Order: sequence, then structure tokens, then C-alpha cells
Amino acid sequence: MNFKLALKNVRKSLKDYAIYFLTLSFAVCIFYAFNSIGAQSKILNSGNNGETVKAIGEVIGYISVFVSVVLGCLIIYANNFLIKRRKRELGLYMSLGMGKRKISTILVLEELIIGVFSLICGLIGGIVLSQLLGVLTTKLFGVSIKNFKLVFSANAMVKSIVYFGIIFVLVMLFNVIVVSRYKLIDLLTAHKKNEKIKVKSPVLAGIIFIISLIVIGVAYYFVIKAGFNPHDSRFIMSIVLGIVGTLLFFYGLTGFIVLLLQRTKNVYYKRLNIFTIRQMNSKINTNFISMSVICLMIFITVSLITVSVGFKNQNISQYTPFSATIATSDSVKGFNLEQGLKSVGFKLPEGSQMNYFSTKTIKGVTYQSEFSKYADSTLKSSYLWKSYNGSSASIDFISLTDYNNNLKLLGKDPITLNNNQVLITSNSSFMSKTLSNFFKDNGKLKINNKEYSPKEDKTIEENLVTNQGPTNFLTVVVNDNVLANAEIDYQYININYNKNNIKESEKYLTNLFGKFGDIDIKNPHGKNDKDNVLAFLSTKIGVLDQQSSITTMILYIALYIGAIFLVSSAAVLALQQLSEASDSYDRYKALRKIGASDKQINKSIFTQTLAYFGLPLVLALVHAGVGIYVSNGLIEMLGKSSILTASLWTMVCIVIIYLGYFIVTYLGYKNIVKER
Repeated sequence: MNFKLALKNVRKSLKDYAIYFLTLSFAVCIFYAFNSIGAQSKILNSGNNGETVKAIGEVIGYISVFVSVVLGCLIIYANNFLIKRRKRELGLYMSLGMGKRKISTILVLEELIIGVFSLICGLIGGIVLSQLLGVLTTKLFGVSIKNFKLVFSANAMVKSIVYFGIIFVLVMLFNVIVVSRYKLIDLLTAHKKNEKIKVKSPVLAGIIFIISLIVIGVAYYFVIKAGFNPHDSRFIMSIVLGIVGTLLFFYGLTGFIVLLLQRTKNVYYKRLNIFTIRQMNSKINTNFISMSVICLMIFITVSLITVSVGFKNQNISQYTPFSATIATSDSVKGFNLEQGLKSVGFKLPEGSQMNYFSTKTIKGVTYQSEFSKYADSTLKSSYLWKSYNGSSASIDFISLTDYNNNLKLLGKDPITLNNNQVLITSNSSFMSKTLSNFFKDNGKLKINNKEYSPKEDKTIEENLVTNQGPTNFLTVVVNDNVLANAEIDYQYININYNKNNIKESEKYLTNLFGKFGDIDIKNPHGKNDKDNVLAFLSTKIGVLDQQSSITTMILYIALYIGAIFLVSSAAVLALQQLSEASDSYDRYKALRKIGASDKQINKSIFTQTLAYFGLPLVLALVHAGVGIYVSNGLIEMLGKSSILTASLWTMVCIVIIYLGYFIVTYLGYKNIVKER
């Protein structure tokens, strides 16, 4: 008997609250699909791709714990709304003599039916989605689609069942506890009660709203000035103020709107406007908390996906001009990298070409001494400007001969410098503004008490070695005699493979330097092992593989968390609206009695739904715009890649998904009010 009643209730809920069940199924679908990524390593056997996908799967597994907490909160929150909507029904059961234990049993059976139904639908959808993710994975790693195979992950299925099983058990316990605390009178009159906490004074609401705009503005100012620098106190303050400002924004928003419209009586008393505004303001306590959280979740979603796509779209081939580069970790007096490599059995791969060179520093020539009047805030807040011992970092120099040998290795023509000329090279956005100021002012470098003018009126953007990013903050090319008394800073060997011997050359070097890409070289002038020098290997193939692995992992994590946050946000808003539709039925019934037409009522419903969905989205996109602006500076600093295009596409996709939830919610709200 209990099971039949529970099944009947579920069928009724499926009709009125389809969004709830679809969201649960979609959550299971996403959870399974991303947790099955590790199984896709079977179709990626070339190079390190298979190991990379396994690593991504492991990271996704850890993140799934956090995701399950988010989904658990979503399901409990949604379930709370469903129970709240059914209070009169539960009160009717209780008034007919049904005990709380039996009511709890029915709710447990309902949740069990819902859980099984959602799991089955979600797992089926997840298996389909996982195949699409498999296709995406093969494309990201450049694997031929011919190698693609259908993948099923038993581990992901078991994990989905276990995680969601635990969540549904917690929901069942939650229902039992909630029902045990209900009183009959509260159940029967619950639909007539509004939230207890609300802004009663429109003037106070207006003040709070204005304060929120000021707080948010200060947060934007701090984060733009500090940039993406967690060590800067302004960055931390921007996060705190952003959260507080968002909470205050939604707490005072509706009351502020009431204050404005009350002063415009032609609008406030027109048609059903007064009813619509009061409806929006009636549950402000719940709304300002949930809408603030949803706004921040959408902001995180947009920022995560946009930044990850920006990283994925980076073209780092410009930072790998040579097949390989070997570099010392630090300078050791009397040590020669070329000779040291020979002592550990290094031989140049057959047919390859190499160039040994070093960068040097000149005493007294520092970033502070040469760029004080040109330096921007980015440079002045960096370790280059003021190191831990309080002194400024020295500028790197390279001799004209070494620089021309590098050009020769690249097949380029050599350059010449006059006695009073230097060539300034840099490919880092870190220095771009400072150098731009330097060139605009026709700046000169003072070296050994002599002034030198740049050969070119702009920075030569290039990497002098092969590395993962724009490592050339600033290197000045000078005539050889200028460096006569200079100290060696770092030593490098650039290598270009023979085109017919690339794989063998790469294998030889990677085997010599080992798994971690380094080798310990004995310093012939050192007294003990502490004086040894550590040399590092960086190859073009290795850098490209590593970049692909890292950015793919970041992209999957962002998509996973972003999808969960987006679905959770839209689902909460939808459930709020649908629950309010049931609670407000008597109000709409009264409107019809006093002559309000269906068209006017539908317009009121549309306005309320649009406000609920639109306000968090708009503020989130504004937050995201500032975040993307700051993040774009970070990504450009790490590599020449803009995320503006990616951000636009991300916003478009999110708005489309959000719009779908809005439309379904509006239609559901309208149908509930009409059919009840």
C-alpha cells in the first residue's frame, strides 16, 4: 500500500517537477562521463597520451568528492522545496490519522524510486556522453579517429552508484528528520506564510543597495590593480569584498526597486506591476542568499572555462625555436657546461647542430638603475625589482657573437652593432609596458659609465632557448668587448636535430637526462659533491607534449566543475520558481476573481521568472568580465594567447543553456498556476 502511494506521488511529481528529475539525471550523466575519462587511455597508446589520460582520470576522481558535496547540497535543497510545496498534502495525511513514521516511510520510498529512476537515466546518458568526450580526447591529443573505440567504465558506474546512493540516503534521513518536527497546524497553513526575514524599509534597502555597488566597485579596483597575484593583500580583499558586495546587492535590490517604483506611481500602480514587485519581494530572505550563491557559481563557471580554453589555445611553438636546450641551474665559477656534459658521456646526436653560449651580468646594471623612470606597477611589484635581500636583480646580457651563432642555428642572417648600440630582446608581457615607455622616451642604457642606444626602436620578441613559455624577460645583446669583465649568469647549449634523425635524437637525450630531465655534473673545480652542477634538458617535443597534457587536464576539470555549477544554479532557480508557483496559487486565483486576464497574469509570471534568472546572470557576467580582463593579463604573461574570444563563446553557450532552463521554468510555472 505504501509503495503504491509513493509511486503515485512520484508520477505526480514527475509531471509538475520534471526539472528536478531531469537535473538529477543530468548530474549523474555528467558525473559518470567525466569519471570514465581514465578508461579512455586504452585508445590513446601513442607516446605519453595514455598515461596523461589516466592522470586526468585520477584528478577527476579527487574532484568528484567535491562535486558530490555540491550535488548533495543541491539535491537536499531541491528536496526541501518539494517537501515545502507538499506541506498541505502531508498535513492532510496527518489529519486523516496517518502517523509521522508512515509518512516518513512513504517519503523514503518516493526518494528510493526517484533515485533509481535518476540513476538509470543518468547512467544511460553518461555512457553516451562519455563516447563524445572520447572523441574530444582523441582530437585534443591528435590521435586518429580510426583508433577510437567505444568505452565503458565499470569503475565510473560503481562510483556513480555509490556516491549518489550515499546522497540519496542522506536525503531520506533529512526527510525523516524534517517530517518528525512538523506540526499539523504548520503543515495546513504553511502556504499562507511568507519568509520571516525581509527588508521592511525600502529606504534601508536603497542604502544597502548603494553600499553594495560601492563595495563591488572597490573590489573591482583592487583586483585590477593587484592583478592575479595571491600574495598581494588587495587580491584577497577583492575576493572578500566581491562576495560581501554580491550578498548586499541581492539583499537590497528588490527593496530598492520598490522604493524607486513607489515614487513613479504611473508605473507602480499600472496593471499588475504592484503584484509582481511584491511577489518578487515576498521571499527575499531565501532569494538573496541563493541568488548570491548562484551568481558567484556562474561567475566561477564562466571564469574557469574561459581561462582553461585560453590556456588550451596557447601557441607555444614560438617558445621552442630549437629542438632542445640544455641549461645550468645556476652559475658556478670555473665550470663550463660544454666540457661538463662530455664528462657524463654526452655526444651530439648524429647530424645535429649545436651552439654553446652564456648570459652574463654586469655589476651595477640592474632593473632599478636602468628602468626607474619607465617601470610600471607590474615590474615594481616583482622579484626583479626588489629581491629578498633588498637589492634589484641584474639585467642579463649576451655577446653579439653568441647571439649571431644562435641566429645561424635558426638559419637567419647575423646582425651588426655600432660601438654605442645594443639590441633589446624580450618576449614577456611582464616587461612590455616598461619597455614601451623606455622606447617612447628614447631611453638609453648606462653600461660601464657609457650610454648605449637601442639599435631598433622596438623590442625584439624572441626566446633565446627552448622552454615552456616566454622565459626571456629581458636580454640585451652587446658587442663582445662590453662583456670583458662580466660574470657568467647561466650557460646554455641549443641543439637542432637532423630532420632525418629526430626520433632517435630525442630518445637519446631523454634517456641521458632521465625521467625528470636533469643530470648531475661533477664540477672539476669543486671540493665536494655540493659543488656539482645540475643541468636541465628541455626539448621541443617534450614541451609540446607537456603543454598538451596540462592544458587538457585543466580544460576537463573546468568543464566538469563548470557543468555541475551551471546545472546546479539553473536547477535551484527553477525549483524556487516552481515551488513559489504552488505556494502562490491562491493569489493568482484571487487575481482572476478581480478581473485580471490570463495575458496579464502570464506577463507577471514572465517578469518574475526573468528577474530570478536574469539578475544573477547579469551580475555574474559583469564579475566575469573583470575576472577575464585580469586573467587575460596573466595568460598573456605566460604566453601570447588572448582569452577574449574564448570568453565570448563561453558566455554564449552558458546563456543558451540558461535560457533553456528559463523557458522550461516559465512554461512550468504558468501551467502550475493554470492547471491547479
